[in-house]
Amino acid sequence: MIAAAFDHWDTRAHDPNLHTHVVIANRVQGPDGKWRTLDSRAVHRAAVAMSERYDAILADHLSSRLGLGWEYRERGPGRNPTYDLAVVPRPLIEHFSQRAAAIDAETDRLITAYVTTHGHRPDPATLIRLRQQANLTTRDTKTDRSLADLTTEWHTRAAAVLATDLAGWAAGVLTPEARHPRQLVCRHPLRSMR
Repeated sequence: MIAAAFDHWDTRAHDPNLHTHVVIANRVQGPDGKWRTLDSRAVHRAAVAMSERYDAILADHLSSRLGLGWEYRERGPGRNPTYDLAVVPRPLIEHFSQRAAAIDAETDRLITAYVTTHGHRPDPATLIRLRQQANLTTRDTKTDRSLADLTTEWHTRAAAVLATDLAGWAAGVLTPEARHPRQLVCRHPLRSMR
């Protein structure tokens, strides 16, 4: 199998969001030397499972390297709960979630319009489609910014939200007393996914 991975550091709104896009070629060379097309339906069906596995490996790697723990957090109606770094306070996460906030607001608007038209709330499958529509409707054109510029901006914004010296805060959460690592499902090193 041939794949290319692209690491991204931010969202379209330029909030911090470390993630990796992986493009998998749907062609494979057989033992006879001929190239054939794979049935990519199976790969597509496994995309969420592969993404969750990658996220779990990355989280476990961060726990192992930095001793940071994770906690299960609700994100509101119509959204799946998530595991977040326990040391990162909710106000900081909310501040750096401009993209999610825009999607949530548009989803709420679409739900209101749906109720007005149909006289009832949408079923779960329709909610998913409305959220996907909101995602696309609020999607701005990507713009490139250097990681150095982004981190300078993030530092300033985070310091304002936390109302503290960011270096001191970071040093405090990385002390042995503040660490509460919780190992996740997968214990493989991150490099095994490359």
